[in-house]
Amino acid sequence: MKVFRDVVSAHHWVFSVAKILHRDLSATNLMVQRIGKEINGILADFDLAVGESKKEQDEEVKRLRRLDSDSTPPSQRTERVTSMEVNPVREKEQTDKKCQKMRFRTGTGPFMAIDILKSKPTTPIHVYRYDLESFFYVLVWFCAGFDPKFNTLASIDSWRTPSYEDIAKNKEAFINDSKQTISDAIFANTHSSYQPLVKAWIHPLRLLFKEVLSCASRLDSDIKEISVHQDKLDALVDDASLSLEEMQEQCDTTNQRIEELVLTAKSAKDKLDTLPSYKNFIAKLKVVIFQEGANNIAKKRTVYYNKFAGFDPESLR
Repeated sequence: MKVFRDVVSAHHWVFSVAKILHRDLSATNLMVQRIGKEINGILADFDLAVGESKKEQDEEVKRLRRLDSDSTPPSQRTERVTSMEVNPVREKEQTDKKCQKMRFRTGTGPFMAIDILKSKPTTPIHVYRYDLESFFYVLVWFCAGFDPKFNTLASIDSWRTPSYEDIAKNKEAFINDSKQTISDAIFANTHSSYQPLVKAWIHPLRLLFKEVLSCASRLDSDIKEISVHQDKLDALVDDASLSLEEMQEQCDTTNQRIEELVLTAKSAKDKLDTLPSYKNFIAKLKVVIFQEGANNIAKKRTVYYNKFAGFDPESLR
């Protein structure tokens, strides 16, 4: 338990202080350090990490889009250029490479966030909540297959298929499994030592990410519908068969619908920015009191008995 909480906390510190996002969390990147009787969790393998904060990434993407949309030849642009700036063509090339790096799909299939697994044709920028989702899958993987007696770790076969899309579907089915039939199958062979974690940690986290998936789906649906209505507006303006009054009426209706969609999309986005936070995630990792073995209980019973075995209550008089 402590090892997992340690790595989640360390990951958050690196992200919040150093602005570095790991992007490749997996069961093999979480390690254990033993110093005497003390055990610590270690987060390793930062090979695919990026040093840009989400705000900086967003600004880079906006700048790339601005450069892409600018058809003016570089020599005719009127933007102010200081002596420290490179020419716009080279700037676009560098920004393009940087955004491609940020949007490159990274991670290990069984532990990748669903949005990343489903990313076609454009990979979304990797954000903090994707790493939290990866931590969740690592925890599920560990509880489902780790055997402390033989120190072996089995896999979840449905998360190891060659197709990223199939892995995404299988993970969605697990998270949205209201009857817990899939969950029961995954944890059918969970070692007795880790069964308390399934109930105390995994099920609450599963419900958290179920809400996250719902918000992400709603945001995606709203954005797509907004685009459809924007195309409709363009068509209405070009439709010569409509009178000015008819066009205005239909445009007003369409604009009203777009405004409604923008509000619901913003609400979903706000939830996505706050719901899967470090605070909410770590709060689910409550202290679990594991069931004691029969031998330990027997020893305690003997201690409790022996404590007053030779005590004479009459001595209290």
